[in-house]
Order: sequence, then structure tokens, then C-alpha cells
Amino acid sequence: MDHKTEEKKLVQLEVSLEKLAILFESGLICAAEIRCLTAHSKQQVSDLCLRSCAKRISCNVYPLSIKEQNATIDEVKRYESHRQI
Repeated sequence: MDHKTEEKKLVQLEVSLEKLAILFESGLICAAEIRCLTAHSKQQVSDLCLRSCAKRISCNVYPLSIKEQNATIDEVKRYESHRQI
């Protein structure tokens, strides 16, 4: 696969740190899967990744059923809200 073909499969987007934290903490995405476009974004993602990993280590993470179902962000949020009660 050449670079042009690979590039067509990429999407450039912005996402809030809050949403990215939800994805990291749920295990739905890993910082290694993200290519930051600026040094500032790279630092923010790195810091968020470290904080999210620390949270995952200190709790029992999410049940496998949620991870295995490729949970949507809404499902993860619902799980989070019930877990905090």
C-alpha cells in the first residue's frame, strides 16, 4: 500500500480532552494510535494518557462485556455515571 492510499483512510479531526479521556479510560483507543499535528496537542495527549492509565490501574477497569461490545461513547458514559454512584 502506498502513502497516497494510506492517506485516504485517515481522518483529521478535533476532539475535546473530556471525550478523549473517556476513550482512553475505557480502553477504546490508545495514545499510540493517535498522531498529533502540533507539539501542544502531543503534550496534552501524553499528559491525558498518563492520567487515564493511572485511573485504569487504580480501579478494576471496565467489565469485559463493555469492551468486547466495542462500546459507544454513550454506553461508556452511562457505565461511568452508574459506577460513580
